[in-house]
Amino acid sequence: MAATELKPAYLLSGSDRPKIARALRRLRDRVGEDATEQLSAREATGDDAVAACNAMGLFVGNGQLVIVDEVERWKADDVKAIAVYLAAPAPATVLALVAGELKADSALAKAVKRVASC
Repeated sequence: MAATELKPAYLLSGSDRPKIARALRRLRDRVGEDATEQLSAREATGDDAVAACNAMGLFVGNGQLVIVDEVERWKADDVKAIAVYLAAPAPATVLALVAGELKADSALAKAVKRVASC
């Protein structure tokens, strides 16, 4: 049976940290640790996350995973940068956005939902 194709973006939010950790582990297992970049919204902007997604490594193999923690900290400009990126995401790249609590009707959730339902 063929593996399910990964979506360009995932939004993992809520207080169930073990469940989020398992989801991230499954994504890492699919693309490999060497092709995973970890960022924090404490220091990284939306533009930084987009740049990481667009920076293809030398050995893409199964793709690339960019994880950004604490995205609930982002401001409107950061969310806009992600929404623009998600309109035409980099091929073979998965953006995993991790938030503590995020409203389902937030701009970020809506942007991710648009690409996740493709």
